[in-house]
Amino acid sequence: MKFVILEDYPERLVGMTEQLNDICPGCEVEILCYDPQNGYGEKIAELKEKLSCNKITIVDYWNLEEKLDELYSNLDTLFLFDTDIDRGAVIEVFEYRINVRYALKKKDEAENQAYRIWFYTTVEHLKRAIERTFEEHVIVAGQSGALLSLELEGCPTFVEALGIHQAV
Repeated sequence: MKFVILEDYPERLVGMTEQLNDICPGCEVEILCYDPQNGYGEKIAELKEKLSCNKITIVDYWNLEEKLDELYSNLDTLFLFDTDIDRGAVIEVFEYRINVRYALKKKDEAENQAYRIWFYTTVEHLKRAIERTFEEHVIVAGQSGALLSLELEGCPTFVEALGIHQAV
């Protein structure tokens, strides 16, 4: 099994990658670092070591959808999206966000296969919009200092997707 995490501040994921490795030993974790200003390019080796993940790929507005499509073609891959990527961009309409547009497109296409994208956020003003839009595909996130943690066991659709029918 593989997990792909779309995040614009990958340093926050140290605890999350450990959490995913705990619930699915031997799984692969790939970080898609949404970085429109290309500020993470020089930090990749440092981030890989810090996050103990298999792969970090830098993406931006121009190649994000192509990379996600490539990864989404593997049916054994689950996706975790940060709701608030590209914080510098002021996007008044929630559904116009690049990550939300992609997830909505995949949700519409999900008739013949399971929908495999979950969102997390710690931003209060986005929680209502993400819950309204993606309902059972929202994982509660907490933040301690600069690090994130997810309440994975509190999201039945995620637990089911892992093939676990009891609490993680």
